[in-house]
Amino acid sequence: MSKLSETERKFLQLLHSDQEENINLALEIGKGIPELDIRLYAYHKLYEYCFGESVPELEAKHVIALELDPEGHTFRFPDPGFLRKVRLKLYGVMYEEPDAHNQDLPIHITFLRGLKILDLEDQLLNNLPKELERLTELEELYLEKNFLKDLPLEFANLQKLHTIDLSSNKLESMPEVITKMKPLERLNLSRNTIKMLSAEIAKLKKLSHLILSHTHLTQLPQGINQLEALTYMDLSYASFTSFPEGVTELRNLKTLRLQGNKILKIPKKIKQLKSLEKLYISQYSFWGREKLMIKWYLPKCKVVTKQCNPLRIRVERFPYQLKRFFGDLMFSLRVKMTKLFYKTKIPFLCRIADILDPYATLDLKEL
Repeated sequence: MSKLSETERKFLQLLHSDQEENINLALEIGKGIPELDIRLYAYHKLYEYCFGESVPELEAKHVIALELDPEGHTFRFPDPGFLRKVRLKLYGVMYEEPDAHNQDLPIHITFLRGLKILDLEDQLLNNLPKELERLTELEELYLEKNFLKDLPLEFANLQKLHTIDLSSNKLESMPEVITKMKPLERLNLSRNTIKMLSAEIAKLKKLSHLILSHTHLTQLPQGINQLEALTYMDLSYASFTSFPEGVTELRNLKTLRLQGNKILKIPKKIKQLKSLEKLYISQYSFWGREKLMIKWYLPKCKVVTKQCNPLRIRVERFPYQLKRFFGDLMFSLRVKMTKLFYKTKIPFLCRIADILDPYATLDLKEL
Protein backbone atom coordinates (compact mmCIF):
# COMPACT_ATOMS: atom_id res chain seq x y z
CA MET A 1 0.00 0.00 0.00
CA SER A 2 1.06 3.60 -0.49
CA LYS A 3 2.40 5.81 2.26
CA LEU A 4 -0.35 7.13 4.52
CA SER A 5 -1.53 10.69 3.98
CA GLU A 6 -2.33 13.05 6.86
CA THR A 7 -6.06 12.45 6.38
CA GLU A 8 -5.56 8.70 6.47
CA ARG A 9 -3.44 8.93 9.62
CA LYS A 10 -6.12 10.97 11.37
CA PHE A 11 -8.76 8.56 10.13
CA LEU A 12 -6.90 5.52 11.50
CA GLN A 13 -6.13 7.27 14.79
CA LEU A 14 -9.83 7.92 15.32
CA LEU A 15 -10.79 4.44 14.12
CA HIS A 16 -8.51 2.77 16.69
CA SER A 17 -9.76 4.90 19.55
CA ASP A 18 -11.52 3.40 22.58
CA GLN A 19 -14.23 6.07 22.37
CA GLU A 20 -17.30 5.32 20.25
CA GLU A 21 -17.70 8.99 19.30
CA ASN A 22 -14.20 9.01 17.78
CA ILE A 23 -14.91 5.83 15.83
CA ASN A 24 -18.20 7.26 14.56
CA LEU A 25 -16.32 10.39 13.46
CA ALA A 26 -13.84 8.20 11.55
CA LEU A 27 -16.72 6.37 9.86
CA GLU A 28 -18.16 9.72 8.75
CA ILE A 29 -14.78 10.92 7.46
CA GLY A 30 -14.36 7.74 5.43
CA LYS A 31 -17.62 8.15 3.54
CA GLY A 32 -17.09 9.62 0.10
CA ILE A 33 -13.28 9.41 0.18
CA PRO A 34 -12.33 6.50 -2.12
CA GLU A 35 -9.12 5.52 -0.30
CA LEU A 36 -10.81 5.54 3.11
CA ASP A 37 -14.02 4.00 1.81
CA ILE A 38 -12.01 1.01 0.56
CA ARG A 39 -10.50 0.60 4.04
CA LEU A 40 -13.95 0.72 5.63
CA TYR A 41 -15.14 -1.93 3.20
CA ALA A 42 -12.20 -4.08 4.28
CA TYR A 43 -13.21 -3.68 7.93
CA HIS A 44 -16.77 -4.58 7.02
CA LYS A 45 -15.73 -7.81 5.30
CA LEU A 46 -13.19 -8.65 8.01
CA TYR A 47 -15.89 -8.45 10.68
CA GLU A 48 -18.10 -10.75 8.61
CA TYR A 49 -15.23 -13.20 8.25
CA CYS A 50 -14.22 -13.06 11.92
CA PHE A 51 -17.63 -13.49 13.47
CA GLY A 52 -19.48 -15.36 10.77
CA GLU A 53 -22.26 -12.81 10.39
CA SER A 54 -22.79 -9.95 7.97
CA VAL A 55 -23.74 -6.42 8.99
CA PRO A 56 -25.85 -4.07 6.85
CA GLU A 57 -23.75 -1.07 7.93
CA LEU A 58 -20.46 -0.86 9.79
CA GLU A 59 -20.87 0.71 13.24
CA ALA A 60 -18.54 1.62 16.09
CA LYS A 61 -19.43 -1.56 18.02
CA HIS A 62 -18.31 -3.68 15.06
CA VAL A 63 -14.91 -1.98 14.85
CA ILE A 64 -14.42 -2.36 18.62
CA ALA A 65 -15.31 -6.05 18.43
CA LEU A 66 -12.48 -6.68 15.97
CA GLU A 67 -9.89 -5.70 18.63
CA LEU A 68 -7.34 -5.07 15.89
CA ASP A 69 -3.88 -3.90 16.90
CA PRO A 70 -2.72 -1.18 14.45
CA GLU A 71 0.89 -2.21 15.20
CA GLY A 72 0.16 -5.88 14.49
CA HIS A 73 1.83 -8.19 12.01
CA THR A 74 0.98 -8.54 8.35
CA PHE A 75 -0.69 -11.61 6.96
CA ARG A 76 -2.54 -12.46 3.79
CA PHE A 77 -6.07 -13.48 3.03
CA PRO A 78 -6.69 -15.47 -0.14
CA ASP A 79 -9.27 -14.61 -2.76
CA PRO A 80 -12.92 -13.92 -1.83
CA GLY A 81 -13.91 -17.46 -2.84
CA PHE A 82 -12.19 -18.73 0.27
CA LEU A 83 -14.07 -16.18 2.34
CA ARG A 84 -17.37 -17.66 1.20
CA LYS A 85 -16.14 -21.13 2.10
CA VAL A 86 -14.96 -19.82 5.47
CA ARG A 87 -11.52 -21.20 4.75
CA LEU A 88 -8.19 -19.57 5.46
CA LYS A 89 -4.77 -20.48 4.17
CA LEU A 90 -1.87 -18.20 5.01
CA TYR A 91 0.57 -18.12 2.10
CA GLY A 92 3.25 -17.12 4.59
CA VAL A 93 2.92 -15.22 7.83
CA MET A 94 4.75 -12.34 6.25
CA TYR A 95 7.32 -10.35 8.16
CA GLU A 96 9.80 -7.83 6.79
CA GLU A 97 12.62 -10.39 7.10
CA PRO A 98 11.14 -13.84 7.70
CA ASP A 99 13.43 -16.04 9.79
CA ALA A 100 13.35 -19.64 8.51
CA HIS A 101 12.53 -22.23 11.16
CA ASN A 102 11.43 -19.51 13.56
CA GLN A 103 8.01 -18.34 12.59
CA ASP A 104 5.09 -17.52 14.88
CA LEU A 105 1.43 -17.32 14.03
CA PRO A 106 -0.04 -13.80 14.51
CA ILE A 107 -2.50 -13.71 17.37
CA HIS A 108 -4.99 -11.89 15.12
CA ILE A 109 -5.99 -15.21 13.61
CA THR A 110 -7.81 -16.02 16.84
CA PHE A 111 -10.33 -13.30 16.00
CA LEU A 112 -11.70 -15.43 13.15
CA ARG A 113 -14.41 -16.95 15.34
CA GLY A 114 -16.40 -18.30 12.38
CA LEU A 115 -13.43 -20.20 10.93
CA LYS A 116 -14.13 -23.85 10.08
CA ILE A 117 -11.06 -24.88 8.08
CA LEU A 118 -7.56 -23.67 8.92
CA ASP A 119 -4.80 -24.61 6.49
CA LEU A 120 -1.29 -23.72 7.69
CA GLU A 121 0.76 -26.01 5.49
CA ASP A 122 4.45 -25.15 5.13
CA GLN A 123 4.40 -21.96 7.24
CA LEU A 124 7.68 -22.51 9.16
CA LEU A 125 5.77 -22.64 12.44
CA ASN A 126 7.60 -23.68 15.59
CA ASN A 127 4.57 -23.50 17.85
CA LEU A 128 0.91 -22.54 17.92
CA PRO A 129 -0.69 -20.02 20.28
CA LYS A 130 -2.98 -21.51 22.92
CA GLU A 131 -5.46 -18.77 22.04
CA LEU A 132 -6.48 -20.82 18.99
CA GLU A 133 -8.89 -22.52 21.39
CA ARG A 134 -11.16 -19.51 20.70
CA LEU A 135 -11.87 -20.93 17.23
CA THR A 136 -14.74 -22.98 18.59
CA GLU A 137 -16.25 -23.57 15.13
CA LEU A 138 -13.03 -25.11 13.76
CA GLU A 139 -13.60 -28.50 12.11
CA GLU A 140 -10.41 -29.16 10.13
CA LEU A 141 -6.82 -28.24 10.97
CA TYR A 142 -3.96 -28.79 8.50
CA LEU A 143 -0.44 -28.30 9.91
CA GLU A 144 1.74 -30.38 7.62
CA LYS A 145 5.33 -29.36 6.75
CA ASN A 146 6.08 -27.22 9.80
CA PHE A 147 8.45 -27.55 12.77
CA LEU A 148 5.97 -28.38 15.51
CA LYS A 149 7.03 -30.59 18.42
CA ASP A 150 3.79 -30.45 20.39
CA LEU A 151 0.31 -28.91 20.56
CA PRO A 152 -1.15 -26.71 23.33
CA LEU A 153 -3.31 -28.57 25.86
CA GLU A 154 -5.97 -25.90 25.33
CA PHE A 155 -6.78 -27.48 21.95
CA ALA A 156 -8.92 -29.96 23.87
CA ASN A 157 -11.57 -27.20 23.90
CA LEU A 158 -11.99 -27.46 20.10
CA GLN A 159 -15.07 -29.62 20.40
CA LYS A 160 -15.95 -29.57 16.70
CA LEU A 161 -12.48 -30.48 15.38
CA HIS A 162 -12.76 -33.79 13.49
CA THR A 163 -9.67 -33.66 11.22
CA ILE A 164 -6.06 -32.85 12.07
CA ASP A 165 -3.01 -33.29 9.84
CA LEU A 166 0.39 -33.11 11.57
CA SER A 167 2.44 -34.84 8.90
CA SER A 168 6.04 -33.77 8.22
CA ASN A 169 6.69 -32.01 11.52
CA LYS A 170 9.20 -32.58 14.34
CA LEU A 171 7.04 -34.78 16.58
CA GLU A 172 8.89 -37.37 18.63
CA SER A 173 5.70 -38.60 20.29
CA MET A 174 1.98 -38.14 19.81
CA PRO A 175 0.86 -34.85 21.43
CA GLU A 176 -0.94 -35.52 24.72
CA VAL A 177 -3.85 -33.25 23.84
CA ILE A 178 -4.84 -35.44 20.88
CA THR A 179 -6.13 -38.14 23.23
CA LYS A 180 -8.52 -35.55 24.66
CA MET A 181 -10.02 -34.63 21.29
CA LYS A 182 -13.02 -36.94 21.50
CA PRO A 183 -14.70 -35.81 18.20
CA LEU A 184 -11.54 -36.62 16.18
CA GLU A 185 -12.23 -38.76 13.10
CA ARG A 186 -9.11 -38.31 10.95
CA LEU A 187 -5.56 -38.16 12.30
CA ASN A 188 -2.38 -37.91 10.23
CA LEU A 189 0.96 -38.24 12.07
CA SER A 190 3.02 -39.45 9.13
CA ARG A 191 6.62 -38.43 8.42
CA ASN A 192 7.51 -37.73 12.05
CA THR A 193 10.12 -39.37 14.28
CA ILE A 194 7.47 -40.99 16.47
CA LYS A 195 8.69 -44.21 18.12
CA MET A 196 5.71 -45.01 20.33
CA LEU A 197 2.01 -44.22 20.56
CA SER A 198 0.21 -43.53 23.80
CA ALA A 199 -2.27 -46.20 24.94
CA GLU A 200 -4.66 -43.28 25.54
CA ILE A 201 -5.34 -43.26 21.80
CA ALA A 202 -8.02 -45.84 22.61
CA LYS A 203 -10.17 -42.95 23.88
CA LEU A 204 -10.71 -41.70 20.32
CA LYS A 205 -13.84 -43.75 19.74
CA LYS A 206 -14.82 -41.85 16.57
CA LEU A 207 -11.45 -42.21 14.85
CA SER A 208 -11.94 -43.69 11.37
CA HIS A 209 -8.69 -42.75 9.56
CA LEU A 210 -5.26 -43.16 11.15
CA ILE A 211 -2.09 -42.45 9.14
CA LEU A 212 1.25 -43.38 10.74
CA SER A 213 3.40 -43.94 7.65
CA HIS A 214 7.11 -43.05 7.52
CA THR A 215 7.51 -43.08 11.31
CA HIS A 216 9.84 -45.04 13.64
CA LEU A 217 7.07 -47.17 15.12
CA THR A 218 7.98 -50.78 15.87
CA GLN A 219 4.77 -51.70 17.67
CA LEU A 220 1.28 -50.40 18.46
CA PRO A 221 -0.18 -49.84 21.95
CA GLN A 222 -2.46 -52.50 23.45
CA GLY A 223 -5.52 -50.27 23.27
CA ILE A 224 -5.39 -50.00 19.49
CA ASN A 225 -8.00 -52.77 19.17
CA GLN A 226 -10.53 -50.52 20.93
CA LEU A 227 -10.73 -48.18 17.94
CA GLU A 228 -13.92 -49.80 16.69
CA ALA A 229 -14.72 -47.03 14.20
CA LEU A 230 -11.36 -47.38 12.41
CA THR A 231 -11.75 -48.19 8.71
CA TYR A 232 -8.42 -46.95 7.29
CA MET A 233 -4.95 -47.52 8.76
CA ASP A 234 -1.66 -46.62 7.09
CA LEU A 235 1.47 -48.12 8.68
CA SER A 236 3.57 -48.09 5.52
CA TYR A 237 7.32 -47.43 5.62
CA ALA A 238 7.53 -47.59 9.41
CA SER A 239 9.87 -49.89 11.37
CA PHE A 240 7.70 -52.97 11.97
CA THR A 241 9.47 -56.34 11.83
CA SER A 242 6.35 -58.36 12.67
CA PHE A 243 2.65 -58.01 12.01
CA PRO A 244 1.39 -55.31 14.46
CA GLU A 245 -0.56 -56.82 17.34
CA GLY A 246 -4.12 -55.71 17.90
CA VAL A 247 -4.75 -54.87 14.24
CA THR A 248 -6.44 -58.24 13.61
CA GLU A 249 -9.13 -57.26 16.14
CA LEU A 250 -10.18 -54.16 14.20
CA ARG A 251 -13.30 -55.77 12.77
CA ASN A 252 -14.41 -52.71 10.75
CA LEU A 253 -11.04 -52.10 9.09
CA LYS A 254 -11.37 -51.83 5.29
CA THR A 255 -7.92 -50.64 4.18
CA LEU A 256 -4.57 -51.61 5.71
CA ARG A 257 -1.23 -50.40 4.36
CA LEU A 258 1.88 -52.31 5.47
CA GLN A 259 4.22 -51.89 2.50
CA GLY A 260 7.77 -50.79 3.23
CA ASN A 261 8.04 -52.76 6.50
CA LYS A 262 10.15 -55.86 7.16
CA ILE A 263 7.19 -58.10 7.92
CA LEU A 264 7.81 -61.62 6.64
CA LYS A 265 4.91 -63.51 8.18
CA ILE A 266 1.16 -62.99 8.30
CA PRO A 267 -0.64 -64.39 11.38
CA LYS A 268 -3.64 -66.68 10.98
CA LYS A 269 -5.66 -64.19 13.01
CA ILE A 270 -5.86 -62.04 9.89
CA LYS A 271 -8.96 -64.05 8.99
CA GLN A 272 -10.77 -62.02 11.69
CA LEU A 273 -10.60 -58.95 9.42
CA LYS A 274 -13.79 -59.86 7.57
CA SER A 275 -14.37 -56.24 6.45
CA LEU A 276 -10.90 -55.83 4.94
CA GLU A 277 -11.13 -54.80 1.28
CA LYS A 278 -7.55 -53.74 0.48
CA LEU A 279 -4.23 -54.90 1.90
CA TYR A 280 -1.00 -53.25 0.72
CA ILE A 281 2.21 -55.23 1.26
CA SER A 282 5.74 -55.16 -0.16
CA GLN A 283 6.34 -57.55 -3.01
CA TYR A 284 9.74 -58.62 -1.74
CA SER A 285 8.48 -59.32 1.79
CA PHE A 286 5.86 -61.97 1.04
CA TRP A 287 6.18 -65.11 -1.01
CA GLY A 288 3.65 -67.48 -2.53
CA ARG A 289 2.62 -69.22 0.69
CA GLU A 290 1.71 -66.02 2.53
CA LYS A 291 -0.21 -64.62 -0.45
CA LEU A 292 -2.20 -67.82 -0.86
CA MET A 293 -3.00 -67.82 2.83
CA ILE A 294 -4.31 -64.25 2.69
CA LYS A 295 -6.53 -65.06 -0.31
CA TRP A 296 -7.74 -68.21 1.43
CA TYR A 297 -8.74 -66.45 4.63
CA LEU A 298 -9.93 -63.21 2.97
CA PRO A 299 -11.27 -64.08 -0.50
CA LYS A 300 -12.92 -60.65 -0.94
CA CYS A 301 -9.77 -58.72 -0.01
CA LYS A 302 -7.63 -57.20 -2.77
CA VAL A 303 -3.93 -57.75 -2.02
CA VAL A 304 -1.73 -55.07 -3.61
CA THR A 305 1.91 -56.13 -3.79
CA LYS A 306 3.30 -53.94 -6.57
CA GLN A 307 6.44 -52.10 -5.62
CA CYS A 308 6.40 -48.32 -5.51
CA ASN A 309 8.26 -46.79 -8.44
CA PRO A 310 9.87 -43.42 -7.56
CA LEU A 311 9.61 -42.24 -11.18
CA ARG A 312 5.91 -43.08 -11.29
CA ILE A 313 5.31 -41.13 -8.08
CA ARG A 314 7.01 -38.08 -9.56
CA VAL A 315 4.96 -38.31 -12.75
CA GLU A 316 1.71 -38.57 -10.78
CA ARG A 317 2.62 -35.57 -8.62
CA PHE A 318 3.65 -33.38 -11.57
CA PRO A 319 0.12 -32.07 -12.45
CA TYR A 320 -0.45 -31.11 -8.81
CA GLN A 321 2.90 -29.32 -8.59
CA LEU A 322 2.24 -27.53 -11.90
CA LYS A 323 -1.19 -26.40 -10.70
CA ARG A 324 0.28 -25.12 -7.44
CA PHE A 325 3.03 -23.23 -9.31
CA PHE A 326 0.59 -21.37 -11.56
CA GLY A 327 -1.73 -20.73 -8.62
CA ASP A 328 1.07 -19.07 -6.65
CA LEU A 329 2.15 -17.13 -9.78
CA MET A 330 -1.36 -15.73 -10.35
CA PHE A 331 -1.66 -14.85 -6.68
CA SER A 332 1.63 -12.93 -6.82
CA LEU A 333 0.58 -11.06 -9.97
CA ARG A 334 -2.77 -10.06 -8.43
CA VAL A 335 -1.01 -8.75 -5.33
CA LYS A 336 1.46 -6.68 -7.36
CA MET A 337 -1.27 -5.21 -9.59
CA THR A 338 -3.41 -4.37 -6.59
CA LYS A 339 -0.53 -2.60 -4.84
CA LEU A 340 0.37 -0.73 -8.03
CA PHE A 341 -3.19 0.57 -8.52
CA TYR A 342 -3.52 1.58 -4.86
CA LYS A 343 -0.23 3.43 -5.08
CA THR A 344 -1.54 5.73 -7.80
CA LYS A 345 -4.23 7.07 -5.39
CA ILE A 346 -6.48 7.50 -8.41
CA PRO A 347 -10.06 6.65 -7.29
CA PHE A 348 -10.87 4.83 -10.53
CA LEU A 349 -7.76 2.62 -10.32
CA CYS A 350 -8.37 2.00 -6.61
CA ARG A 351 -11.82 0.68 -7.50
CA ILE A 352 -10.33 -1.57 -10.18
CA ALA A 353 -7.85 -2.86 -7.60
CA ASP A 354 -10.76 -3.54 -5.27
CA ILE A 355 -12.51 -5.56 -7.99
CA LEU A 356 -9.34 -7.42 -8.98
CA ASP A 357 -8.51 -8.70 -5.52
CA PRO A 358 -9.42 -6.47 -2.57
CA TYR A 359 -7.88 -8.85 -0.01
CA ALA A 360 -4.85 -10.24 -1.82
CA THR A 361 -2.82 -8.54 0.88
CA LEU A 362 -4.52 -7.27 4.01
CA ASP A 363 -2.06 -5.32 6.14
CA LEU A 364 -3.36 -4.88 9.67
CA LYS A 365 -0.65 -2.31 10.33
CA GLU A 366 -1.96 0.00 7.62
CA LEU A 367 -5.71 -0.57 8.10
